[in-house]
Amino acid sequence: MKSPILHTLFLGICLPFVILCGGCAGPSSDDVVRARRTVDDFMRARMQRNAELARGYVNEYARAQYARDSFMLLGTSNPYFARYEIIDAEELDADRVRVDVQIFEQYSDADEYSGSFVEKLMLVRRSDGRYMVDSVEKTRAVD
Repeated sequence: MKSPILHTLFLGICLPFVILCGGCAGPSSDDVVRARRTVDDFMRARMQRNAELARGYVNEYARAQYARDSFMLLGTSNPYFARYEIIDAEELDADRVRVDVQIFEQYSDADEYSGSFVEKLMLVRRSDGRYMVDSVEKTRAVD
């Protein structure tokens, strides 16, 4: 049998809190929100294969990583970057946010995605308050 006191406490205290913070799923600080917007803009530029625009979201260190490591800023033409999904975001300290992005690839003559991988993007806040991609780590292929 349920306790009416516990039920009342849940409805009166806990439920409004859960509703107020949207179920408390994931980070919600202003910095995380700004960093996620930066990643959205960066990824849209990549999906559109706009290298000039994409480079504007990446600092010199990350540009060098994309140039020398096995990362591709825009991907190949076939398979191409078809879509992305931000799967996690975490504020690490006052000036750094990590955002994990799953990138889906697709061949131009296929109806389904050919595969995907995850990039961990480290973003740093600049003196003007904007976030930039500071480093990238390709973590794993996802089936």
